[in-house]
Amino acid sequence: MRQIDTIIEPGDCLKVENNDQFSEEYAKVVNKFSHKFIEMLCNASGAIIWEKLLQLNSGAAA
Repeated sequence: MRQIDTIIEPGDCLKVENNDQFSEEYAKVVNKFSHKFIEMLCNASGAIIWEKLLQLNSGAAA
């Protein structure tokens, strides 16, 4: 069996590119979630409507 002396590691630029792409996609998901949360569970001034949130969390029909 042949011994391998070299360990191949990903280059730093590849790590940065992947981290940037991940960060962008993560931000998109957070933005979509935040938008939906505000749309469904907040009033016009942005305050949380706790009764709706509790109904959603408990599984009760709204």
